[in-house]
Amino acid sequence: MNEARMAHENNISGYVFHAKGEIMDTLFEIKDHVFLSRYAAETMRPGLEITGEVINCWAYILNEEEKRKSKDNKTPRFFCTIRMLVRSIKRNLSVLYK
Repeated sequence: MNEARMAHENNISGYVFHAKGEIMDTLFEIKDHVFLSRYAAETMRPGLEITGEVINCWAYILNEEEKRKSKDNKTPRFFCTIRMLVRSIKRNLSVLYK
């Protein structure tokens, strides 16, 4: 985190964190089901807890990148969304407490 930000990174962070507009404005949307609201994006500030919406959006972006690379890559990675992780945790807990 000690590296200087690039110009495009400054532009994006300036747009997200400029504190104008409605808190629930959609800043990023793909295919009607992956989106990022201003509220969720602002949880990426240092010292705050990141929302599941941020994690889901990031997982989607990383999975799309893996799909693009998968033509050359024989073992693509898969990044889980919050829902997948919660289901796995609940299933494991139910097995432990039977």
